[in-house]
Amino acid sequence: MDTSLSPKDMRNLKNLFPKFMAFEGKENMLYVELSNVGNRSYIVKLDIYEINPDGVKTLLDTENYGNIRPDKEKTRMEVWVPAIAGRNYIYGEIYVMEVDAGNCHSAVNWTLINTFKKSFNVVPGDRPVRIINGDWVVNTPTIIESETVVVNGDVIISENFTLLNSTLLAGNFTVTEQRTVLSGSVVDLQATYNGQYKAEVYPPGNLIVYGKILNNPDDIYYNFYMNGSLTVDKNLTIPGAEPGSISEVNGNPDDLSEPGGIICVNPNGTVIIRNENMNEGKLYLSPISIWWRT
Repeated sequence: MDTSLSPKDMRNLKNLFPKFMAFEGKENMLYVELSNVGNRSYIVKLDIYEINPDGVKTLLDTENYGNIRPDKEKTRMEVWVPAIAGRNYIYGEIYVMEVDAGNCHSAVNWTLINTFKKSFNVVPGDRPVRIINGDWVVNTPTIIESETVVVNGDVIISENFTLLNSTLLAGNFTVTEQRTVLSGSVVDLQATYNGQYKAEVYPPGNLIVYGKILNNPDDIYYNFYMNGSLTVDKNLTIPGAEPGSISEVNGNPDDLSEPGGIICVNPNGTVIIRNENMNEGKLYLSPISIWWRT
């Protein structure tokens, strides 16, 4: 497939919020910039689709970019109103116009030249949004319930902290002491290049994941260091609760010679993973007590 045309930039233009975050049931302005890195001009159109958390693919619109010359870019805006909270995808198909000069009617054909796919963390549009500018240091017992918390900085937790049915978007996520519980909640590190951010548990910190730790976009990976205690499980007190999961962790599951996945370096640490749902990474142990239960 010819990749002369590709998305140079794509993001949600909502002010103050991460660019791969969107709101359920509300208008989100998608900014899609296409770049021509080839040596000829193209007349371009873009079919842009939504793929919701259930995997249903729906055409949102067809955007005509007109002629894009070599080494030039063009931008279009698309209004997107996602219907379901959770991880959604925006999928694009880039077409170029081909004219059949040998046809007496000069038939026009559109040829698929490239595609792209980006993940978005869609949060409920009807719950409160808390914005914290700078690092968020949690040093008193704290419970957050049914909120979206956007931290324009890092999160450092040194006291008992519980996140219930909420979404936390931040940079580095660090647990240093006490007990941190993520129940029915999502922690999204929003890294934009591999290794930009990390999740880390220091002794005697205890991180209990009854929710999800992930990254949007999902083709970028963060580092995870576990030097305290980590439990990944489902909350048995909530009927129908999904298993906890950790995804988009840096590392190559096919190359165990380099550290990656959940990196455990404290010989006194503990990792318990039940009903595990780990992907896009690997588990790297050095030495550690670990229990696998299904």
